[in-house]
Amino acid sequence: MSDHRWPMLLFFLFLCYGAAGLGSIWTSSSVGTWYAELMKPSFNPPSWIFAPVWSVLYFLMALSAWFGEGPGGAAQDLPWHCSSSNWR
Repeated sequence: MSDHRWPMLLFFLFLCYGAAGLGSIWTSSSVGTWYAELMKPSFNPPSWIFAPVWSVLYFLMALSAWFGEGPGGAAQDLPWHCSSSNWR
């Protein structure tokens, strides 16, 4: 793996975790009120599991964006897929 791709990984990590941080700031004041009052099913996961699971998901989103970016990546085919869809 060439060294010039590592800054792009850092960029995608910053982008994904930055979106998570903004979402957290935006919703943190109201989550304690409405979420606690919801009627949850018996199989609802415990509250402590959400932070590690979402952290892994955001990491995987950044990693997949990084894999798709660059020469030979899936992102170079995106304009073709967007313009040549078979919509009727």
